[in-house]
Amino acid sequence: MRPGRTIPANRRPDRSLAYIGLMALVLVPGLSLAQETPSLEQARAHLHQLTDVECDRRNNPNLIRQDRVVVMSSAGGMSTNLFDLYCDNAGAQKTRVFLVWTTFGRRFRLLHVARPVYSLRYKDEAIAVEIAEPVVVTGFETLAAIPNGKFDPESLTLRSDIPWGQQGDAGEYGQWRWNHATGRFDLASYIVDPHHESNLDPARREAWAGKVIRLFPFGT
Repeated sequence: MRPGRTIPANRRPDRSLAYIGLMALVLVPGLSLAQETPSLEQARAHLHQLTDVECDRRNNPNLIRQDRVVVMSSAGGMSTNLFDLYCDNAGAQKTRVFLVWTTFGRRFRLLHVARPVYSLRYKDEAIAVEIAEPVVVTGFETLAAIPNGKFDPESLTLRSDIPWGQQGDAGEYGQWRWNHATGRFDLASYIVDPHHESNLDPARREAWAGKVIRLFPFGT
């Protein structure tokens, strides 16, 4: 299934899209947005009522301009729609949240994704390059507000790239793929680059550049 083009709301092909406002709608070829699907304004109003995620309530046009609805599937008058919404930019990274609406369930559902929890210790914390022992995954946690979350409708993949430090030469990188059967994002890959090689002299940096630790899938 390959999603199609993004249709700006100011080029609406018919009246059924009148409630989209000034945002974007992403359509899978041959699919259409059901008329009873809520608007982006309704989705944000629901988001602000939730207690398990705290997002910016200002609805600033400059902050929410990338909000959109993605039609994930549609058949027999039933559809599943993903609301990709701005959450907050107060922390180190901007966050986004994802709500699902199905014409069958007729309610919003806040999506959570799983990511590994791990322990990491450096031989020299001041330099933060070489780790003292193998990184150990101790469990998993769930996130609703995704740091630097970016959803690709072509591959149906959600990414989260979280750089560490001022140089951004270390960080963690997650990928989740949409599961049509469950209507959720499944963890596909989680990688950590713990090496702040910019703290080293230029002659030693190359030896550490690009070295990563794969936390998920296990054993790869």
